Amino acid sequence: YGIPEDEQKRIFESFHRVRTHQTLATGTGLGLSIVQMLVEAHKGEISVESEVGEGSTFIVSLPK
Repeated sequence: YGIPEDEQKRIFESFHRVRTHQTLATGTGLGLSIVQMLVEAHKGEISVESEVGEGSTFIVSLPK
């Protein structure tokens, strides 16, 4: 659980997947880049707060 700090800057890149010894999930690494494109298309922002061993929180802010 959680994303290492050095990986957090790259998680919104297409095809990027966080590598850990516990990673068993499959995926293409496109999900967060698609979310970021949609949020930015609506003039919003997305950010992450994460602590390894605890988990991650993603914050999406959209204008009114």
